[in-house]
Amino acid sequence: MGKSMADIAHDASLRRIFIENLRLLSRIGIYPREITANQEILISISVWVEKRPAEEDIGKTVNYAELAAIARRNASIGHIFLVETLVENIVRDIRALPGVKAGRVNCRKLHAVPGAEAAGVEEFFENDQHSPDPDHSGKRRS
Repeated sequence: MGKSMADIAHDASLRRIFIENLRLLSRIGIYPREITANQEILISISVWVEKRPAEEDIGKTVNYAELAAIARRNASIGHIFLVETLVENIVRDIRALPGVKAGRVNCRKLHAVPGAEAAGVEEFFENDQHSPDPDHSGKRRS
């Protein structure tokens, strides 16, 4: 069993890279109005990577623009029935990024529940010892 998210969040050897409340439009939900029309969602992503000198080289860290691109791509693939599916797809793609040790993805629908500010899904994840191959060739790196 791995570390708890509290342990990961307070691990001095890790650095958190994040995006908060990325506002997107997506066709997401089970109701007829959600199938045919876009609705506003907010996506927040945090990843924890090893703390090491970036040396002014974006290639030595996780680029938060790439995290945003992953969220945008997955939110715009067409109709998605469940927020859980969107979150799972985003997590899958983030896990493939080199150096990601753990993460959190939160997706909120702003108008899903009358009287509520938002409703949504949040998933925490920890990468195992092997990082998936980012080109999705099926080969795993050690």
